[in-house]
Amino acid sequence: MQPKHLPIDLLNKTFRRCWRGFDRAAVSVFLEEVASSMEEVVAENSSLSQRLSIVETELARYKAMESTLNEALILAQKTAREMHLNAQKGSDLILDEAQQQKERILRSAKEEIADREQQLDDLKRLKVRFLADLRGLLTTIWQLAQNGQPPHPMLPLPIMEEPAQPDEAEPIPLLSNSSW
Repeated sequence: MQPKHLPIDLLNKTFRRCWRGFDRAAVSVFLEEVASSMEEVVAENSSLSQRLSIVETELARYKAMESTLNEALILAQKTAREMHLNAQKGSDLILDEAQQQKERILRSAKEEIADREQQLDDLKRLKVRFLADLRGLLTTIWQLAQNGQPPHPMLPLPIMEEPAQPDEAEPIPLLSNSSW
């Protein structure tokens, strides 16, 4: 806002003379003092206007920085939430995969145990059948030897003393080649 009168206007102002008017020297001194005071006020006003402009510019810059910082803070919070959710999903996925792998391993182990038990049962049946076949073969050889016939044309007859009848509860010992 511009003042109505500038200090220069006061200095250049002339007054009409009137018959018993004011003391010219006193009016001139007063006008110079007022002009000087006005110059100081106008200079101070100009200086304050410049400072106000600078402060308003800085305020606008700080408001822009505040807005940017708020946006960055909101983005950081959103990113932190997303990272937390992704980490939670990742850990849930890892736990699910671990659970599935555990179930696969247990299922595989149970199948392996079942296979081994089946093999063991098969071997037990094979052992029982083998022992029965061996018992029958040994009984046949024993009977042939009792009758004086060799069990095989290539094998000599064993020399035996009083043969004992095989007992069903006791296994028949295998004869070695030295007793043939």
